[in-house]
Amino acid sequence: MKKKKYWKDVLHAFTISFGRTLSIVFLLALGAMALTGLKVTGPNMQNTAQEYASKTKMADFYVTSDYGLTKTEKAELNKIKGVQVELANLTDVTIKHTNSAVRIFSVPKKISLCTLISGRMPKNNAEIVLGPSLQKKYRVGDKIVFSKDKAKFLRKNAYTVVGFAKSADIWDNSTMGSSSAGTGELKGYAFASEKAFDSAFYTIGRIRFDNLSNHPYYTDDYDKKADDDQRLLKNKLQKIGQTRLEHLKAQPLAKIERTKQKLSELKENIEQAKRNGVPALMIAKQQERYDQGMSSVRASENKLSQMKKPTYTIDDRKSVAGSDGYGTYKNATTSISAVGNVFPVVLYLVAALVTLTTMTRFVDEERLNAGLFRALGYTKRQVISKFVIYGFVTSMSGTFIGILVGNFFLSPMISDIVSKTTVVGSEEIGFYWSYTLLTVAAALISSVLPALLVAARNLGEEPAHLMLPKPPASGSKILLEKIAFLWQKLSFTQKVTARNIFRYKQRMLMTIFGVAGSVALLFSGLGIQTSVSGVSKRQFGQIIKYDMLVFNDSR
Repeated sequence: MKKKKYWKDVLHAFTISFGRTLSIVFLLALGAMALTGLKVTGPNMQNTAQEYASKTKMADFYVTSDYGLTKTEKAELNKIKGVQVELANLTDVTIKHTNSAVRIFSVPKKISLCTLISGRMPKNNAEIVLGPSLQKKYRVGDKIVFSKDKAKFLRKNAYTVVGFAKSADIWDNSTMGSSSAGTGELKGYAFASEKAFDSAFYTIGRIRFDNLSNHPYYTDDYDKKADDDQRLLKNKLQKIGQTRLEHLKAQPLAKIERTKQKLSELKENIEQAKRNGVPALMIAKQQERYDQGMSSVRASENKLSQMKKPTYTIDDRKSVAGSDGYGTYKNATTSISAVGNVFPVVLYLVAALVTLTTMTRFVDEERLNAGLFRALGYTKRQVISKFVIYGFVTSMSGTFIGILVGNFFLSPMISDIVSKTTVVGSEEIGFYWSYTLLTVAAALISSVLPALLVAARNLGEEPAHLMLPKPPASGSKILLEKIAFLWQKLSFTQKVTARNIFRYKQRMLMTIFGVAGSVALLFSGLGIQTSVSGVSKRQFGQIIKYDMLVFNDSR
């Protein structure tokens, strides 16, 4: 019977002031939602992107050369332990009658695989697959025609669209990087068969290192090992450059030697003709041929002597083809996690202050009942437990709601803002015990702990004292009263208000920090919005002042 009365009183605490209960529940729900939502968004996006990079076997590095790439480079690079190399072609073209630049890749076979959205992959050199940015303008079965002057490295300039696919290398569908065609900015990309290209060499080499495949792209381990691999790759390419130069010179040198041999025979014939008394006019023509031949040989030798080693450029995932989609995505996930370290702190600080004030008032209201329960034989611990249970149930209820909303609503909403224009797609929701336990701990500290402290401080008196009204807080003079000419000008209500502000310091601090925290969040949000909205104007108004880029695309 005694326990039944106790639990009935505990239950009554939740219903006697339902508004107070809901205020704590929703305040803690807001804090839990912000903490959980902001903290899990980064890992969710990172895991989603890592899965995409792994599924498509995204290259770690991209190699280009001013002389192009051949199987010579591939054979030498394959000698590096734990490396995979694939050579491919690409060229920038413009859609006929427009300035829209499109980059056409040869279909990848084993590295940086494209992901088919709809349709099928090309089966011959007259078919093409377009990227997502061109999906609104074309459909499967349509014809796409490129300008002939820009499609000089393609066997055809007209193709049949057979599908749409996403690239593993260009992550952003709106900002795809610079181009050597059109306006200088890529408006789309496409994939064609390797036979569609008319080139004696390859344009780009995609490289994957086995030692990087086990490290997620967003970790420090990946960056550290990638730096080591890039140095190894750079040293290897420097040695390959000399081999490639000798290979490039070999055929012209052989041709020069054959020409010299013929000219040497011609010289002997001229000398023989002179000795045999051949007329000077036959001989003059032969001498002219010889002189022209030697002049051509010297010119060829001079040209070969001026040839330099091929220059190789190594790009990582962030700098490939001028596309910043990968880097932007990576930085965005880091920034969101950083915001998650600040915003929830303010919310939980406000929650702790509000809970402290609310529980103080609640304990004061229940002071008589607490004294009655103590007089009936209930222990101090049982009386205090009522308020601890109240704080625990309200905080855990709010925390549970906040965790669900943060995981399944706030996190996907934030992720979609960042990834809606990327090839990565919507985030895959994961569950993280560490963040859940952190949220629970924050709720216990901000709600249960204040309830325990307030109840222990105010209900530790004897039952007889608890059954008496709580004596009012003692008044005292404030600093403002010592400034006579100001104090005398205040009305009675203003004097009472000034005294009460410092008389009830807890309420004063709650108001100050609560308003300050709310304004800080509002100001931060508006500040971020203003900062982001001004980036493009500063970038293209103050930093980049040109209207057009000119490239030499001759090979």
